[in-house]
Amino acid sequence: MMLALLTIWCAGTGVLFDVQAVACKNPRAFAFVADCDEDGTGDVLIVDGETLVLCPSTTKGATHRIQLPAGAVAFDIANLDGDEQSEIVCVSGNSIIRQDIALEGPVPAARELFGVETLFRDVQPGWRKPVVLVVSHEGRQLIALPRENALELCSADGKQVKSFELRDDDSFGIPFTSWYGGPPRIAPPGAFKMKVSHRIMRKPELPESLQPPHEDDKNDLADNYGFFFDQVRELYGKEPPEWIGFFKVAGDDAASKWTLWAYDADANPLEAQRIVLWIVELRRDDPETLPRKEAVGPARRYPGVAYYRYRYEDYAPDFDGDGYVDLLLMRAPAPGMSVGAVARAVTGRSYPLHIAIHLFSPDKNRFEAQPKAQLKLKVPMHWYLTSGPLQKCVLRDFDGDGKTDFACSTDEDRFAVWLFKDGFGEEPDFEYRCDERIEHVALETDLTGDGRTSIVLRSEKAFHILYAR
Repeated sequence: MMLALLTIWCAGTGVLFDVQAVACKNPRAFAFVADCDEDGTGDVLIVDGETLVLCPSTTKGATHRIQLPAGAVAFDIANLDGDEQSEIVCVSGNSIIRQDIALEGPVPAARELFGVETLFRDVQPGWRKPVVLVVSHEGRQLIALPRENALELCSADGKQVKSFELRDDDSFGIPFTSWYGGPPRIAPPGAFKMKVSHRIMRKPELPESLQPPHEDDKNDLADNYGFFFDQVRELYGKEPPEWIGFFKVAGDDAASKWTLWAYDADANPLEAQRIVLWIVELRRDDPETLPRKEAVGPARRYPGVAYYRYRYEDYAPDFDGDGYVDLLLMRAPAPGMSVGAVARAVTGRSYPLHIAIHLFSPDKNRFEAQPKAQLKLKVPMHWYLTSGPLQKCVLRDFDGDGKTDFACSTDEDRFAVWLFKDGFGEEPDFEYRCDERIEHVALETDLTGDGRTSIVLRSEKAFHILYAR
């Protein structure tokens, strides 16, 4: 089923997104990004059961559905033969299969390239994921397959070109798995594969061209909570408060600033509580060792609850584009436990939600006490009592100006975007209303490589692609 392309116009602000709704039948359908039309930009693809739905940028507004070969558990979208057209290369049992992509006319029949036993044999039936199968090595497009004792590179006719043996203490994960990272991002033309991450328990010695990408990680100490605790104990001579977490404000491996954060111990989670922040300066002389503490700033308190979904990702909000991570806080008046408050929760009436953005000041070495931008929203009351009042939040650059913008759901079926222009406007710069409940944000990615983020929303029966203009 192909749904028409919808263009949403926002009064007085121009067009931010084109919107395409793609119907799906399978509740476990998921979206990812690949370049299926070889134009050097990302395309949204959807795995809907055994069907692969393509939404190529060259035919924006149209969808193309291709039936994946029976039993396919792993597949890749790549230009295998250099003919300026991507193909689907997949593994089904012991068969390596090629499925040509036809954006016009009938879809050609799939054909087996060769047979070989791989570790994908251990994958459970119904597991169907995009993986890295086609790689560039020494000027050739080859198919990379995990075998029992090696990663083998084969030509399209099945001849082994190279084999990277596992050492005695190496092993692939069981079953072997590798899939796209999140959120996926497009790279310059010809380099899309370098933005795909591999997941291997232990990997053989591989050349640099086959190594997983080494992305700059803003949270390179995210697995070293104990290190921070030790530093705080050393500073205060006692146990630190109950930390919620930390995130990097700025810097590199040699010198960096981090924020440790916690809440006042006696605060009510539903009330406008206060967050406690410490700015920690670290320095690392040797990349093989943990950094040492240079200084810890005083504890500072700010009103609100921190939103820190981004501390696990490679993107953190920088609303003024100065290279320093900024602080997003949310708060609401305490609803209390009156009969009226309970009734509002049951009936799902809206309740106030206040969003505040505090910019980081490098000169003062702290977040500004006064918010630079604020939003006053009304959201369903029951969100407070379930998964939290700020739903489907996306902190990305939507207009390509190098500054983080703000987007979130304002109701079960509504999604709104505010651009940061030295603050936020009272009304959203863009609003999309779905014909059913929005379940989650499936993707948030730069499809064109120019800094403008597109968004894919998931509802029960469809994916809603918001193409940044």
